[in-house]
Amino acid sequence: MSDAENRGPHQQDRQKPAAKITIGITPMTLWMIIGVVIAAVVVIVIVFQGASPSKSTVGTGGTVSTGSQSTAPAVADTSGSYATLVKRANGLYDQGTALMTDGVPSQQGSQFFAVAPQVYAAAWNKQPGDASMGSDYAVALFYSGDIEAALKQIDVVLAGNHSFQPSLYNKGIFLFHKSQMATGDAKLRLEAQAKRVLRAAIDIDPNGTVGKNAAAMLSNIK
Repeated sequence: MSDAENRGPHQQDRQKPAAKITIGITPMTLWMIIGVVIAAVVVIVIVFQGASPSKSTVGTGGTVSTGSQSTAPAVADTSGSYATLVKRANGLYDQGTALMTDGVPSQQGSQFFAVAPQVYAAAWNKQPGDASMGSDYAVALFYSGDIEAALKQIDVVLAGNHSFQPSLYNKGIFLFHKSQMATGDAKLRLEAQAKRVLRAAIDIDPNGTVGKNAAAMLSNIK
């Protein structure tokens, strides 16, 4: 099984876009709005879909360090084969994850989440249609702070594979987090959409890990 398959619906590489991705809000602002407790629930999705975050140097694009040491700037290298791009994007994501605190992206680690989607996009453009890779791409966009782009990408994945459980699970989480930044009828509408998508994910396989995580997430939406 390939590294990408092991990671499930984590991120995948993509071809360098014509223009740099526009971040809706910074990762730090996103998590400050949502709150640490809710963020911890989302980490279940990301960790489940990907391998355990590496605490050492991973892939290309920077060196992860701990303590008071600094981290080299992340670079969006979108050259190479599909497999190379996927590995590179996964490495960038792991570097950002390794710099999280209690599941919340740090200011230092946010640079990796900002760059990883560009590399995932390069892979996606080379080999579109891979549900796992496409979902990874969406998760990377989400952690970059661009929920709208994450939702758009996950919808593209689901259009080609509407019963891919991890993508449904992720979409439910994206919608819920978007609802936390809305008010009034918009908030209620987004929460209702999140519930519907999470229920759809549960129905596919309620006894698997994704189904159980979706059920746990659903129980947190009042």
